[in-house]
Amino acid sequence: MAPCEPDKAVATPAFGLAPVKHVIHAVGPVWEGGEQGEDLVLTNCYLNSLRLAEELEAGSIAFPAISTDVYGFPAERAAKTAAIAVRSLAIIDEIRLVAFDEETRDLLRAALAEPVREWCPTCGGEARPTVNGCPTPEAGAAWKAGLLALAWDFSEDRDDEPQWTCGQEHYWSNGPGDECRRQMAVLDAIAVTLGEDHGRSVP
Repeated sequence: MAPCEPDKAVATPAFGLAPVKHVIHAVGPVWEGGEQGEDLVLTNCYLNSLRLAEELEAGSIAFPAISTDVYGFPAERAAKTAAIAVRSLAIIDEIRLVAFDEETRDLLRAALAEPVREWCPTCGGEARPTVNGCPTPEAGAAWKAGLLALAWDFSEDRDDEPQWTCGQEHYWSNGPGDECRRQMAVLDAIAVTLGEDHGRSVP
């Protein structure tokens, strides 16, 4: 197997680890203080692993706490990053975050249960996530319930695509690093509309 670069994911056979069919290898970031893009690299470890698992037609996937041991990524920050990533990409039926100690387990539980809250930088009002493009029927129902905004709600011409809006019709984006969080908020809004629990329960 060729070297796996940070934030990428590659798969190998499980070599007899029944009933596991594949092992997906992902290299997380070495913690360098948090200003070197570590959060995005760690997010991509999870996202790329999920996409690869989907390609392999996996029905389930299990993740350890990536980068929190010798790579030094702070455990609480890593737990929040993992929770946002796996909750933002609902393409695998069962996703397990595996903790090898009670502290990590508790951090993961808290991160998975935490709702997305965003506040308008202009007026301080609570925000709704935006959906760009043609919405699904489920997203349309969440829009009618007032839990998210659709692209044609925007009241001004913009060169970018806003991620958030508030009741005062302010629109803003926090950049690519916030895209998973926005998508997670969209899925949570849909789940609330449908009366479902979107992946917040933890064994």
